Amino acid sequence: MNTQAKIVAKNSLDAKLSFSAYIWFWGYIAIAALTMTATLPGRTQGLGLFTKPLLSDLQLGNVEYANYNLIATLVGACFCLPIGYLLDRFGFRLVHLITTLSLALTVFILSLIQEKESLSVFGYFEVRPILLTLLIMTRGLGQSMLSVISLALFGKLSRGQAGLVSGLYSFLVAITFMGAFAVLTSGLVNYGLDYRILLQGIALALAIDAAIVFICFTISPVESLNQISQSYDALDSNLASSELPSSESLDSEFLDSELSSKTSTNPSEERSTIPQRDSTLKEALSTAAFWVFALATSLYGLTVAGISLFNQAILEDRGFDAKVFKNITILSPIVGLFSNLITGYLTRSISMPKLMAAGMILFATALLFFPFVQTLPMVYLYAVVLGLAGGMVTVIFFAVWGIMYGVQNLGSIQGVAQKLTVLASAFGPILLAWRFKIDHSYTPIFRELAFVAIAFAVISLLIPFPNRLGNQNKIS
Repeated sequence: MNTQAKIVAKNSLDAKLSFSAYIWFWGYIAIAALTMTATLPGRTQGLGLFTKPLLSDLQLGNVEYANYNLIATLVGACFCLPIGYLLDRFGFRLVHLITTLSLALTVFILSLIQEKESLSVFGYFEVRPILLTLLIMTRGLGQSMLSVISLALFGKLSRGQAGLVSGLYSFLVAITFMGAFAVLTSGLVNYGLDYRILLQGIALALAIDAAIVFICFTISPVESLNQISQSYDALDSNLASSELPSSESLDSEFLDSELSSKTSTNPSEERSTIPQRDSTLKEALSTAAFWVFALATSLYGLTVAGISLFNQAILEDRGFDAKVFKNITILSPIVGLFSNLITGYLTRSISMPKLMAAGMILFATALLFFPFVQTLPMVYLYAVVLGLAGGMVTVIFFAVWGIMYGVQNLGSIQGVAQKLTVLASAFGPILLAWRFKIDHSYTPIFRELAFVAIAFAVISLLIPFPNRLGNQNKIS
């Protein structure tokens, strides 16, 4: 079959795609974004909403709770590893259902902890080991497992192709996160709702989400992540052999056609008709690119985790009051949303190593610039640059794994990458607090982190970028 005939065949397939296929495609993207939002109860921002009233009820000190939280974060990070295998083995629908319902149950039990003479759960069990267990479960099920599920679903949908859809996914994640956070904050602050009621509301919302997603994937043309991958390979084979699929099978193959039409406008980026071999986890870990992208993202996560926790103190160190802190808190996510969309668009024409280098340079620029901040315009410029860098790194982290290694073992690969970022975020506040205690200033640690970011920018441009036609760029 000659090239022209294959092009005609491809156009024929595209022409037969039904409108419902497009709806399902974007429905999957929305589900992936909402799945990431469902991690909120297991993230620092989510737990932070309920920390003060919870500690007051349980008569626990900040230091003791901080130690529990550190243990929970470190142990919870280990949940990233099995979830990748489970996704690759059993698919999205079942794994999402069990994980989300488990998190809902965990959050519900957390709402039942009460202060009594013996500090108990249900009036029978000692609260401290139970609280630690619940924190581990919220971190593991939420921050770790659901994050990997969301990233894996998006990666399977994108079929390793970069494009505006990457930015739109990141945009949806940020918007839904901000909306959920605003609703919870409003319930606590504006309406004075008891935190237990809000926790129970979160548990109910998670249970409803699990049921709706399960139903959607039951009635949709594509039942599991593996089926998405298989239908894509089938489309490649059909084109290569000139055997067009029947119209009944088009709905199960719409994901690739939809994405290729929306994310690849450069002819050089179009897929070859030669079947590409996806990487195993072992092969991915043997490439330098995996470690550079994972560790660069972890560096950003480590730094931002520390900055987020101590941001008010950091700004006060430069002479700015709480009002500026609140304005920065509002400004940064807005800039991040804009950066998500722009970066997603740029992935159509600029390679991932160059985008990561640009993100790290912006990140380093913000850190190096901060010690010179003295006026309001300067502090807002610092926030804008940091927000732009964050938006870029986020989109790259979401999209790069499928591009480098394919989708067959994407869950396992993203699980390891996610674990590294979670571990780094856990130690970020500790590192900044330790260095401030030694230096009595955040300037030295900011400068050192900036130099590391610059090093990652340079390395990302020098390392070979993995080719899914055959991973030849391994560490020797």
